[in-house]
Amino acid sequence: MFSSKNRVFSLDVVRTIAILFVVLTHSAALFPSLDQTYRPLIRYFFGLQGVELFFVLSGFLIGTILIKNYEQTEVFDFTSIKNFWKKRWFRTLPNYYLFLAIYYFFAFIKNKPLGDVWYLFFLQNFSHEASDFYDVSWSLCIEEWFYLTLPLILLFFHTFKKFSKQKKVFLSILTYLFLGFFLRYVGIFYFNLEKNFDEGIRKVVLYRFDAIPYGVLAAYLHYYYRTECERFQHYFKIGFLLFFTVFLYILINFLAIQNISALTALYLFPFLDVMYLCLLLGFYHLTCKNSLVKKGITIISILSYSMYLLHPLLILTVNQIWLKWQTPIVFNVFLFWFLTFCLSYLIYIFYEKPLMDYREK
Repeated sequence: MFSSKNRVFSLDVVRTIAILFVVLTHSAALFPSLDQTYRPLIRYFFGLQGVELFFVLSGFLIGTILIKNYEQTEVFDFTSIKNFWKKRWFRTLPNYYLFLAIYYFFAFIKNKPLGDVWYLFFLQNFSHEASDFYDVSWSLCIEEWFYLTLPLILLFFHTFKKFSKQKKVFLSILTYLFLGFFLRYVGIFYFNLEKNFDEGIRKVVLYRFDAIPYGVLAAYLHYYYRTECERFQHYFKIGFLLFFTVFLYILINFLAIQNISALTALYLFPFLDVMYLCLLLGFYHLTCKNSLVKKGITIISILSYSMYLLHPLLILTVNQIWLKWQTPIVFNVFLFWFLTFCLSYLIYIFYEKPLMDYREK
């Protein structure tokens, strides 16, 4: 069920770090007395990094699949794209709509607004900030729109008969890197969106089209230049450590304040994404001899998607328990993590995995 066979341990480690960072960020809500000065540091150290790490990792994994399929198939047409979409959507949409239905249900029984209908079509944060109805869905929108359009862009470049497949893949990636940066530049310098950095830029699809392509770029380098990547893996490690050191400086001096500068808002995301590109390529061959640690990381990695969608509901639930009975903070934290793992496990066993098995058929 949770076998590590045919899994890349280093990528499971990355996914585990990412989900723990995100959940840790949001679980700060379980500490009502936490000093407000620490909350931005927690949000931008753990939350910002966790989601960006998810974006780059997702790009690496899906990019690798797409590049392999593209190189190995003789005919790349709209049928190929539909097959790609089907496999991708079987992985992401069932869990997304399950939790969206839960949010709609609770809103209905509490006589609260049911949320924007655009949540059904991943449009809630396409060009503007979304409501807090289904708040964690913002990152899924960025992913879904990228994977919806990426094969279409690749199909466009595929019509250029004189280009090699490798060049067509590279041009597709380059298109997104330019588009995302350009749109964010326009938003920041013409609409002053840096004043609403988190909700107005970081979580809006139009300004984040260049988030996941850095992971696809890592997949591109790993697929076409694997020997060189392995030869220079130590330089990628050093690059990651240098980038991370600079990020700590940026965090302390520029992110833990109300007014983030325009240049910081513009360049921060490519900076982080290149940092994680170095992480993936530098530590790709990471191994673990401790079977217990390896098993634990594999399990958390496999449960990460359910954990991501589930944990905000559990934070609300545990906080309601605290408000009603004034339960100790230690108990609340334990209960939150216990429920997060147990319920994610049940969702995976009885819902997510059966659908994944059906997809393989």
